Amino acid sequence: DILRQLQCSVLVVEDAPTMLEGIVASLVACVNSEQLVLVGDPVHSKPSLEVTAHGPRNYIDASAFERLATNDLFGHVLTTQHRMAMPVQRLTLPLYGNPPLEDRTDAALQTGRGERRVVAGMVFEIYFWTHEHPEMECPVDGQTSYMNMQEVDMAFYLAEFLVSGGLQPSQITILTPFKAQCLELVARCSDLSGLTITTAAQAQSAEADVVILSLVTTRRSTEFLRSPSCVAAALSRARHGLYLLGNPAPLQG
Repeated sequence: DILRQLQCSVLVVEDAPTMLEGIVASLVACVNSEQLVLVGDPVHSKPSLEVTAHGPRNYIDASAFERLATNDLFGHVLTTQHRMAMPVQRLTLPLYGNPPLEDRTDAALQTGRGERRVVAGMVFEIYFWTHEHPEMECPVDGQTSYMNMQEVDMAFYLAEFLVSGGLQPSQITILTPFKAQCLELVARCSDLSGLTITTAAQAQSAEADVVILSLVTTRRSTEFLRSPSCVAAALSRARHGLYLLGNPAPLQG
């Protein structure tokens, strides 16, 4: 009703890939606008469904934005990224390789003396801290979830080390695919005030200078690893450093 009363000639929908197709269709039907502008990233954003059993099979989880973009029916694609350091950006090439991203972060990631900014205490912008400690099934709100206490400790000690080197907790985000792991991390890292801890599904707005990604599962592939949108969101949140915790075996093959 509000949109109809405003009588906007141009309607702009931000983060359009997260909106179900029916919602966008209803907007078009009820708003007498001359132009509809959809903005977003269909690679790492998808609509959230209450019932997911039939979503992928019937393409219910495909937004109007995604349908239009993947069928080349409209659009302009931004090809310049300003957030990620080059080593972090390379991880996203399989997802954002066509057209390839052009990097514009060099100036932002340099110190006043022209040197490349690095994370204090770390040699590499990307590092995979491996282990084989098994995860545990831990249901949350009636849903299957997993936690890995080894990674909880690893994430805490790494965050604590980074803070001791000069980073503020607010510059660090810990991501994990599982809510059970997220809850354990929140409890374990309670002394690091300002630290952001969230699930990968909520990672769209969780960008940070340093991202610690706790993969949790060491013995199986997961829905998170099989979802391009979840992987893209998790890998593209870090500005200066991305540090992964887990077992690389489920990532292979």
